[in-house]
Amino acid sequence: SGHPATLTFYAIALVMVVVALAGIASGRFADTDAFVAAAYADPSILFLPARLSFVACGVWCVWLTWRLGRRLGRARLGLVAAALLAVNSVHIAYSQLIRTDVQATVFILLAALAALNIVERGRLRDHVLAGIFLGLGVATKWPSALFALSPVATAFTCGKGWGRVRNVAIVGAAAAATLFIASPFLLFDYTTVI
Repeated sequence: SGHPATLTFYAIALVMVVVALAGIASGRFADTDAFVAAAYADPSILFLPARLSFVACGVWCVWLTWRLGRRLGRARLGLVAAALLAVNSVHIAYSQLIRTDVQATVFILLAALAALNIVERGRLRDHVLAGIFLGLGVATKWPSALFALSPVATAFTCGKGWGRVRNVAIVGAAAAATLFIASPFLLFDYTTVI
């Protein structure tokens, strides 16, 4: 399967907590028991906000695509790339569902922007951020690990001598640490993961 989906579960849990707290604070629900009863009677009070949070990820993908395109080839390229993604039927369909795909794409695009920062600035911070975003992507969907080629290649090519090895190690360590912090079950239940 392509889904550890750890961050997807975290996002859904956060939406549930926000809906419950907002409902209790507004007086819609008397307490958590009333919220649970209402959610069982009408699950849409949780499903709709959860789906809207994934729609927000889809919109964020369009914006990140615009930023990446603008930085690589000026404003026109950014607008064309964002427009193509915004009208892409697969992206539109997946952005409306509670799926890992669009969340993973957010992290891949953030990692791509961090990799571009490595090329342009070469700061330690950029290497760490590229690793963090890569780790978050993998914690969302396994195939995101394929994107490691981009930040690892930029980290390697933007260094000299042993600095290249250090840069790659920073990206790799940040990615691994983030993955295991976001998905600790990978360590605790290793046999199930395998």
